[in-house]
Amino acid sequence: ITEQDKEESFNISQLKNLAKSDSLDSGEVGELGKMISKKKTILVEKIYRTAHPRAKEELFYKLSDGRWKSNNPTFVANSREELVEKLYDYFFSHTFEEVYLEWVDMRISHGVKSNKTIQEDLSMLRNVFKNEPIFDMQIAEIKKKDIKYMYERWTGQGLITRKAFVNRKSALNGVFIYAAENEYIPFNFIPSIGTSELKFKEPNHYNKALHLDER
Repeated sequence: ITEQDKEESFNISQLKNLAKSDSLDSGEVGELGKMISKKKTILVEKIYRTAHPRAKEELFYKLSDGRWKSNNPTFVANSREELVEKLYDYFFSHTFEEVYLEWVDMRISHGVKSNKTIQEDLSMLRNVFKNEPIFDMQIAEIKKKDIKYMYERWTGQGLITRKAFVNRKSALNGVFIYAAENEYIPFNFIPSIGTSELKFKEPNHYNKALHLDER
């Protein structure tokens, strides 16, 4: 994705904001919607063809059941227009921060009622992930090497305990599972990243004095 592509995506978002304006009548909103759809299609096809120079002219595949499919990234949709929307969202619409907050909302709506747990999730976003390059990246652009480098920065020669690392990795895995289930990314690759060579800080051990009857 080039800077020009990102600029065009920004222009599309401006048009989407304009479509919400109360000053437009239904006909104008409809025309604006068609324009946005056309611009998205042109942009998605340009990016996809650049990534797949040998792709057939149609770019996408129409399956025997009438649905449409793209390869690498792999998505399936009921129509070509819906497939373009999925690919557009994949390329432009979901930063790590946004998906992380969606994941927290999902956890709340699915029964994680502990305020302490939710606050810990949000604290990790503010105090750990916000300092990382992946924070404002599109989640679909994040690669294994980005996560691996992040792990190495976290741990260094023993900067954090294994427990602290596992807590961070668990949150990261949850976010990527959520992203995969909602088709923001094709699959969750977090579990496949090796961690055996990382070095961890030894946890503090305290000697506890016991009374004679306790011993």
